[in-house]
Amino acid sequence: MILCISQIGFANENINEAILKAFSTTFTEAKEVSWEYGENYAKATFVIDGHTQYAYYTPQGELMGVAEYIRISQLPESLKQLIKKNYQSYWITNLFEVTREDEKNFYITIENADQTLILKNNGVFGWSVFKRTSK
Repeated sequence: MILCISQIGFANENINEAILKAFSTTFTEAKEVSWEYGENYAKATFVIDGHTQYAYYTPQGELMGVAEYIRISQLPESLKQLIKKNYQSYWITNLFEVTREDEKNFYITIENADQTLILKNNGVFGWSVFKRTSK
């Protein structure tokens, strides 16, 4: 998951009341909930309508974003065509949608023999390189 996160740590690994309240209010239909902790966030993994989703929270219980892996067929047509046109020598290894408040973004990880790229959409008009790693 790619999210910019401030350096706020959890005092312990117990889920605090603010996070539990925020999660249960927002995701009332969530099933199979599990929690993971980072230095400065809590991640809930859960299932709604048969789809696994990931919600990220600050220690104060603020929702940072929700991510869900998607299929290439779920991308807007313009973004699919740009991947096919501009990255012909690459294969897709990950594709997910991140929703934060009213904003929706797509991140796609593509690879070739020399490098791995993580691209982030610029609306429906294009992709920009979010991260580049040489192999």
